[in-house]
Amino acid sequence: MANSSSSLIQKTCSFKNSNFPQRSKMLTSSLYSQATKTELIHFSLHPRKKYKNPVIVKVENTTIKPLEHTRYLGIIIDKRLKWRTHLEHIEKKIAPRIGLLRYLARSAYEPNNKIMINIYKSLVRTIIVYGSPVLLTADQKVWDRLQICQNKAIRAALGLPIYTSTKYIHTTSQLPKIKEYAVEILQKAIQTATTNNDITLRNQLQHILHGT
Repeated sequence: MANSSSSLIQKTCSFKNSNFPQRSKMLTSSLYSQATKTELIHFSLHPRKKYKNPVIVKVENTTIKPLEHTRYLGIIIDKRLKWRTHLEHIEKKIAPRIGLLRYLARSAYEPNNKIMINIYKSLVRTIIVYGSPVLLTADQKVWDRLQICQNKAIRAALGLPIYTSTKYIHTTSQLPKIKEYAVEILQKAIQTATTNNDITLRNQLQHILHGT
C-alpha cells in the first residue's frame, strides 16, 4: 500500500511535468514540501481492529502518523464518523455566546424577544448549522445533541428557566427545530443549484436530502 501511494504521487508529478512543464517546479514544491501540513486518517467502523498490512504514507521521508480526527473546512471529522469531537467543538464555541445572550436578556430594561431571537440567529445558530449538509448524513443522536444546544440558547435569549419545555420555547420564538432548519437550508441550496444549472451539485444535494 505504501508503494502504491508513492507510485501514485510520482505518476501525478510525471503527468503534470509532461503536460504543464512551466508548472512542474511549483507542483514539486507544493506536493513534497508540505509534510508538516499533511494529515492522515483511517476511516474504520472497528477502531480496535488491527490490520495485518496497515497503511503507511511518507512525504519527503517523513512518516505521516494516523490521527483520531482531522479538520477540513471547519468540520472536524473523526475516523468513525461519530462527529463527537465536532459536537464538542460546537458546544465549547457557543457556550460563551449563550452566556452573553443570558446576560443581555437579564440586563435589558424592557427585553425585546424579536431582537433577542435575531441575536441568537446571528451568534449561535450560524455555528450550530455550519456544515449541516454533511451532518444531515449523520445519526439522529447527533441532531438530538444539536437540538439541546439550540434549546439552551433560545432559553437564554428569552430569559426562560432551564426547565422550560422544548415545545414552548419553539412556539414562543416561532423557530423551527434545528434539523428542520438545516433541511430548509439544503432545499434552498438545491433550488440555487437548479437555477444555476449545476446538475452535479444538485444531484449530490438531493441525495443527501433523500437520506434524511
